[in-house]
Amino acid sequence: MTDVVETSPAIPATPAPSGVLTGPRLEQFEAEITKLKVKGGRADRERLLVILGVLATIAGFIVTAVGVTGVRNATDQLSQGDSMSTTILGIGIAIVGAVVWARCSLSRYLRYWLVRDLYEQRASADRIVEAIKGQSGK
Repeated sequence: MTDVVETSPAIPATPAPSGVLTGPRLEQFEAEITKLKVKGGRADRERLLVILGVLATIAGFIVTAVGVTGVRNATDQLSQGDSMSTTILGIGIAIVGAVVWARCSLSRYLRYWLVRDLYEQRASADRIVEAIKGQSGK
């Protein structure tokens, strides 16, 4: 017969950490996040800019590939110079497209974290006010 020894005691339930939103604050936060995902206005423009940024980046790579191919297959310096300028144009288009895509992609993400931080700070301020009221009432 073997004895089973429990090596880890049952973990008691712990309350939510002080930085976590609960109750009405959580509902307000979720409502604000839902507003950020609303279709129309600025959200559509940003989505369009993300798509245009990706398309511009792809187009820039294609133009760059065509330019590099032209440089390699050039028979004289004049056509090689034209192909080099096409290559530089393609690189510029790719860079601008990547910057537009990155800016629009990050703006939504950072907006979410800003709203989250605001609500957490408001909840923290409420806890501090309640603690001060509790201290002054004693």
